[in-house]
Amino acid sequence: MEPFRITSDGPLVRVEIHGEFSLEFTDMLKRQLEPWLDSKSCQAVAIDLSETTFMDSSGIGFLVAKASRLRSEGKAFYLLKPSPKVRRILSLVKLERFFTSLDNDEELDKLLPH
Repeated sequence: MEPFRITSDGPLVRVEIHGEFSLEFTDMLKRQLEPWLDSKSCQAVAIDLSETTFMDSSGIGFLVAKASRLRSEGKAFYLLKPSPKVRRILSLVKLERFFTSLDNDEELDKLLPH
């Protein structure tokens, strides 16, 4: 299985992270995600962390950088279904309130522009 998958549905770009969110693939993810973020149709990004088993400092840095960039561009950034391990890591580094975390796709659908 690939470590991540990027899809788009109208204004939403969705990134699913599978397994470890670590230095080993953050550069590849950055390169592949940039064209999606630069698209005029992109108004929101949701990072699905439900299948993420581990996240290191490069994963955390990636999330902070993307959230900051998108917010500065007036776009939305969400963490979708963070796994218990990811929630714990974000809590340990005091970032749980920095992100908007959603527990399910229904919450996400309510927040998206239609």
